[in-house]
Parts: sequence; C-alpha cells; structure tokens
Amino acid sequence: MTRTLTALAVVCSLAACATPPAPDTVGSDPNGYALADHVPSDAPALAREAAAGGDHRLIGFIGFALVFPGADSAAADRLGYRVIDAGGDSFTTEEQRLRSDRAYGFAEQWNTTILAVSP
Repeated sequence: MTRTLTALAVVCSLAACATPPAPDTVGSDPNGYALADHVPSDAPALAREAAAGGDHRLIGFIGFALVFPGADSAAADRLGYRVIDAGGDSFTTEEQRLRSDRAYGFAEQWNTTILAVSP
C-alpha cells in the first residue's frame, strides 16, 4: 500500500511540473474558439486580413495528433501557430463530425493562404 501511494505521489508531482502551452497555441482567436464555426470558403479572406495586420500564424488541427493542414511543422515552427478547436477525434453525433470536417477544411484554406502571403 505504501509503495502504491508513493508511486501515485511521484506521478502527481511529475504532472505538476508539466509546462503549459505557449500562449499562441491555445485558442483559435481572441474571441475563443470561433474559427471552427467558419466555413472553409471564409478562410482566404480572413487569413489575408490577419496577415495584413502582421499575424502570419498557421492553424494547427488536433484530431489524433497535431497537424497543419496545407502546411508542415517546419512552416509552423517558423511562423508560429494557434490551434483550432474542432472537438478532437471522437464523435458521438454527425454534427460533431461535420464541424470537425469543416474546421479541417478551414485550417487547410487558411494555411495555404498564409503560406502564399508570408515573407
């Protein structure tokens, strides 16, 4: 019993040492996670507007793993990124799956546009 409690204490203390994500990787925009609610066709104009304001970050999409649709991790490292909230990779409704598909398409269109206009 003592070993179990000691092991549990060690695991909990290691979890407390975890570094939180960088500020620009949490959330999709200043208003929360609203980017996932846009349709992909909105992305190019919104991305050009962001780039004109100096924001060249890509959008990361988390399903099973973090990916950058339309880009690669080297570009994300160079430009920075934020993560679109699309609900993960496990869906209980068709609406959740459609939202995820829409968010992935948005991220792909956004990233393609940002790469085209970034220095």
